[in-house]
Amino acid sequence: NEPDESNPAHQNVDAFLGTCGLTSDELQQHTQQFPEMAPLQTYDFSKNQTYGELEPQTPSHSFVVCSDTQLGISSKNREWETELEYSRRAIRMINAMDPPPRFVCVCGDLIDMEYTFEERKGYKDGFGSKEECDAVQDRQNEDFQEVWSHLREDVAICCLCGNHDVGNRPTPTSIQRYKDAFGDEYLAFWVNGTYNIVLNNVLFVDPSGAREIFDKQLVWLEDRLKYAQ
Repeated sequence: NEPDESNPAHQNVDAFLGTCGLTSDELQQHTQQFPEMAPLQTYDFSKNQTYGELEPQTPSHSFVVCSDTQLGISSKNREWETELEYSRRAIRMINAMDPPPRFVCVCGDLIDMEYTFEERKGYKDGFGSKEECDAVQDRQNEDFQEVWSHLREDVAICCLCGNHDVGNRPTPTSIQRYKDAFGDEYLAFWVNGTYNIVLNNVLFVDPSGAREIFDKQLVWLEDRLKYAQ
Protein backbone atom coordinates (compact mmCIF):
# COMPACT_ATOMS: atom_id res chain seq x y z
CA ASN A 1 0.00 0.00 0.00
CA GLU A 2 1.25 3.46 -0.86
CA PRO A 3 1.82 5.56 2.29
CA ASP A 4 -0.07 8.80 2.81
CA GLU A 5 2.85 11.19 3.14
CA SER A 6 0.58 13.84 4.70
CA ASN A 7 -0.29 11.56 7.62
CA PRO A 8 2.37 11.25 10.38
CA ALA A 9 1.03 7.77 11.11
CA HIS A 10 2.21 6.65 7.68
CA GLN A 11 5.85 7.67 7.88
CA ASN A 12 8.54 5.62 6.18
CA VAL A 13 8.85 2.30 8.02
CA ASP A 14 12.65 2.41 8.09
CA ALA A 15 12.52 5.84 9.67
CA PHE A 16 9.94 4.67 12.23
CA LEU A 17 11.91 1.59 13.24
CA GLY A 18 15.04 3.71 13.45
CA THR A 19 13.47 5.99 16.06
CA CYS A 20 11.96 3.33 18.33
CA GLY A 21 13.38 3.67 21.81
CA LEU A 22 15.23 6.94 21.31
CA THR A 23 15.08 9.60 23.99
CA SER A 24 13.70 12.91 22.83
CA ASP A 25 17.20 14.45 22.78
CA GLU A 26 18.38 11.64 20.53
CA LEU A 27 15.30 11.96 18.35
CA GLN A 28 15.79 15.72 18.04
CA GLN A 29 19.28 15.07 16.68
CA HIS A 30 17.83 12.43 14.37
CA THR A 31 15.19 14.78 12.98
CA GLN A 32 17.79 17.47 12.38
CA GLN A 33 19.73 14.95 10.31
CA PHE A 34 16.60 13.61 8.58
CA PRO A 35 14.16 16.51 7.97
CA GLU A 36 11.47 14.12 6.69
CA MET A 37 10.97 13.03 10.31
CA ALA A 38 9.90 16.54 11.35
CA PRO A 39 6.14 15.73 11.42
CA LEU A 40 6.82 13.38 14.34
CA GLN A 41 7.98 16.22 16.59
CA THR A 42 4.84 16.59 18.69
CA TYR A 43 6.32 16.59 22.20
CA ASP A 44 8.49 18.70 24.50
CA PHE A 45 12.15 17.95 23.80
CA SER A 46 13.22 19.70 27.03
CA LYS A 47 11.73 16.90 29.13
CA ASN A 48 14.00 14.30 27.51
CA GLN A 49 11.17 11.76 27.68
CA THR A 50 11.44 8.33 26.11
CA TYR A 51 9.86 8.28 22.68
CA GLY A 52 8.42 5.40 20.68
CA GLU A 53 7.93 1.79 21.73
CA LEU A 54 10.61 1.55 24.43
CA GLU A 55 8.00 2.00 27.18
CA PRO A 56 4.82 -0.13 27.28
CA GLN A 57 1.89 1.58 25.63
CA THR A 58 -0.67 -1.08 26.61
CA PRO A 59 -0.75 -3.76 29.36
CA SER A 60 -0.26 -6.54 26.81
CA HIS A 61 0.02 -7.18 23.10
CA SER A 62 0.05 -10.07 20.68
CA PHE A 63 2.01 -10.96 17.58
CA VAL A 64 1.68 -13.66 14.93
CA VAL A 65 4.38 -16.11 13.88
CA CYS A 66 4.13 -17.71 10.45
CA SER A 67 6.63 -19.99 8.77
CA ASP A 68 7.51 -21.66 5.47
CA THR A 69 5.28 -19.76 3.09
CA GLN A 70 7.73 -21.34 0.59
CA LEU A 71 6.22 -20.23 -2.70
CA GLY A 72 6.70 -22.94 -5.32
CA ILE A 73 7.40 -25.96 -3.11
CA SER A 74 4.38 -28.07 -4.09
CA SER A 75 5.09 -27.89 -7.84
CA LYS A 76 8.90 -27.88 -7.81
CA ASN A 77 8.73 -24.17 -8.65
CA ARG A 78 6.71 -24.52 -11.85
CA GLU A 79 3.94 -22.43 -10.27
CA TRP A 80 3.20 -21.07 -6.82
CA GLU A 81 -0.42 -20.00 -6.88
CA THR A 82 -1.13 -22.79 -4.38
CA GLU A 83 1.20 -21.28 -1.78
CA LEU A 84 0.04 -17.73 -2.54
CA GLU A 85 -3.50 -18.81 -1.68
CA TYR A 86 -2.27 -20.23 1.64
CA SER A 87 -0.76 -16.81 2.37
CA ARG A 88 -3.98 -15.05 1.38
CA ARG A 89 -5.93 -17.22 3.82
CA ALA A 90 -3.45 -16.42 6.59
CA ILE A 91 -3.65 -12.71 5.84
CA ARG A 92 -7.45 -12.75 5.95
CA MET A 93 -7.33 -14.44 9.36
CA ILE A 94 -4.78 -11.95 10.68
CA ASN A 95 -6.70 -8.98 9.32
CA ALA A 96 -9.81 -10.21 11.13
CA MET A 97 -8.12 -10.43 14.54
CA ASP A 98 -9.56 -8.12 17.18
CA PRO A 99 -7.59 -6.60 18.71
CA PRO A 100 -5.04 -6.77 15.91
CA PRO A 101 -1.54 -8.12 16.54
CA ARG A 102 1.27 -5.59 16.75
CA PHE A 103 3.31 -7.39 14.12
CA VAL A 104 3.62 -10.55 12.04
CA CYS A 105 6.88 -12.49 11.87
CA VAL A 106 7.35 -14.77 8.86
CA CYS A 107 10.09 -17.18 9.85
CA GLY A 108 12.11 -18.19 6.85
CA ASP A 109 11.70 -20.09 3.62
CA LEU A 110 9.58 -17.28 2.28
CA ILE A 111 10.05 -18.82 -1.17
CA ASP A 112 11.32 -22.18 -2.42
CA MET A 113 13.65 -21.43 -5.33
CA GLU A 114 17.32 -20.99 -4.49
CA TYR A 115 19.67 -22.04 -7.27
CA THR A 116 22.05 -24.18 -5.21
CA PHE A 117 19.29 -26.74 -4.58
CA GLU A 118 18.83 -27.14 -8.33
CA GLU A 119 22.57 -27.10 -8.90
CA ARG A 120 23.08 -30.04 -6.54
CA LYS A 121 20.43 -32.01 -8.45
CA GLY A 122 22.17 -31.28 -11.75
CA TYR A 123 19.33 -29.00 -12.92
CA LYS A 124 17.28 -32.11 -13.70
CA ASP A 125 13.92 -30.57 -12.73
CA GLY A 126 13.75 -28.40 -15.83
CA PHE A 127 15.80 -25.39 -14.78
CA GLY A 128 18.91 -25.20 -16.93
CA SER A 129 21.07 -22.57 -15.28
CA LYS A 130 21.69 -20.40 -12.26
CA GLU A 131 20.35 -17.41 -14.19
CA GLU A 132 17.06 -19.17 -14.84
CA CYS A 133 16.74 -20.12 -11.18
CA ASP A 134 17.57 -16.58 -10.08
CA ALA A 135 14.83 -15.22 -12.34
CA VAL A 136 12.29 -17.58 -10.76
CA GLN A 137 13.47 -16.58 -7.28
CA ASP A 138 13.07 -12.90 -8.13
CA ARG A 139 9.50 -13.48 -9.33
CA GLN A 140 8.66 -15.44 -6.20
CA ASN A 141 10.10 -12.65 -4.04
CA GLU A 142 7.99 -10.09 -5.90
CA ASP A 143 4.82 -12.18 -5.55
CA PHE A 144 5.47 -12.65 -1.83
CA GLN A 145 5.81 -8.88 -1.44
CA GLU A 146 2.61 -8.25 -3.37
CA VAL A 147 0.42 -10.72 -1.50
CA TRP A 148 1.68 -9.69 1.95
CA SER A 149 1.11 -6.02 1.09
CA HIS A 150 -2.56 -6.77 1.78
CA LEU A 151 -1.85 -7.15 5.48
CA ARG A 152 -3.74 -4.42 7.32
CA GLU A 153 -1.82 -1.13 7.50
CA ASP A 154 -1.54 -1.01 11.29
CA VAL A 155 0.19 -4.43 11.52
CA ALA A 156 3.91 -4.51 10.79
CA ILE A 157 5.59 -7.46 9.09
CA CYS A 158 9.05 -8.78 9.89
CA CYS A 159 10.63 -11.37 7.59
CA LEU A 160 13.41 -13.81 8.49
CA CYS A 161 15.51 -15.66 5.96
CA GLY A 162 15.61 -19.44 5.72
CA ASN A 163 17.85 -21.80 3.78
CA HIS A 164 15.57 -21.59 0.74
CA ASP A 165 16.03 -17.81 0.76
CA VAL A 166 19.83 -17.68 1.14
CA GLY A 167 20.98 -21.27 0.59
CA ASN A 168 22.28 -23.94 2.96
CA ARG A 169 25.66 -22.22 2.75
CA PRO A 170 24.85 -18.50 2.57
CA THR A 171 27.21 -16.23 0.67
CA PRO A 172 27.45 -12.42 0.52
CA THR A 173 25.71 -12.63 -2.87
CA SER A 174 22.78 -14.76 -1.67
CA ILE A 175 22.38 -12.63 1.46
CA GLN A 176 22.39 -9.44 -0.61
CA ARG A 177 19.70 -10.87 -2.90
CA TYR A 178 17.55 -11.47 0.17
CA LYS A 179 18.27 -8.00 1.56
CA ASP A 180 17.38 -6.37 -1.75
CA ALA A 181 13.95 -8.00 -1.53
CA PHE A 182 13.17 -7.99 2.20
CA GLY A 183 15.61 -5.75 4.07
CA ASP A 184 18.17 -6.60 6.74
CA GLU A 185 18.68 -10.29 7.51
CA TYR A 186 19.27 -9.50 11.16
CA LEU A 187 17.80 -6.62 13.16
CA ALA A 188 16.23 -5.65 16.47
CA PHE A 189 13.21 -3.56 17.35
CA TRP A 190 11.12 -2.42 20.31
CA VAL A 191 7.40 -3.12 20.49
CA ASN A 192 5.32 -2.07 23.49
CA GLY A 193 8.23 -2.24 25.91
CA THR A 194 9.58 -5.55 24.60
CA TYR A 195 12.86 -5.92 22.72
CA ASN A 196 12.80 -8.27 19.75
CA ILE A 197 15.94 -9.67 18.08
CA VAL A 198 15.91 -11.22 14.62
CA LEU A 199 18.86 -13.32 13.39
CA ASN A 200 20.08 -14.91 10.21
CA ASN A 201 20.03 -18.38 11.75
CA VAL A 202 21.16 -20.11 8.55
CA LEU A 203 24.64 -18.76 9.15
CA PHE A 204 24.79 -20.68 12.43
CA VAL A 205 24.40 -23.92 10.46
CA ASP A 206 27.19 -23.15 7.97
CA PRO A 207 29.00 -19.80 8.17
CA SER A 208 31.82 -20.84 5.85
CA GLY A 209 30.51 -18.96 2.82
CA ALA A 210 30.04 -15.66 4.64
CA ARG A 211 32.35 -15.79 7.65
CA GLU A 212 32.78 -12.01 7.88
CA ILE A 213 29.02 -11.44 7.92
CA PHE A 214 28.57 -14.20 10.51
CA ASP A 215 31.25 -12.75 12.78
CA LYS A 216 29.76 -9.28 12.42
CA GLN A 217 26.33 -10.63 13.37
CA LEU A 218 27.76 -12.29 16.51
CA VAL A 219 29.41 -9.05 17.63
CA TRP A 220 26.15 -7.20 16.95
CA LEU A 221 24.14 -9.85 18.85
CA GLU A 222 26.38 -9.62 21.90
CA ASP A 223 26.00 -5.85 21.87
CA ARG A 224 22.20 -6.07 21.54
CA LEU A 225 21.94 -8.55 24.43
CA LYS A 226 23.97 -6.25 26.65
CA TYR A 227 21.76 -3.34 25.61
CA ALA A 228 18.60 -5.35 26.34
CA GLN A 229 19.73 -5.99 29.92
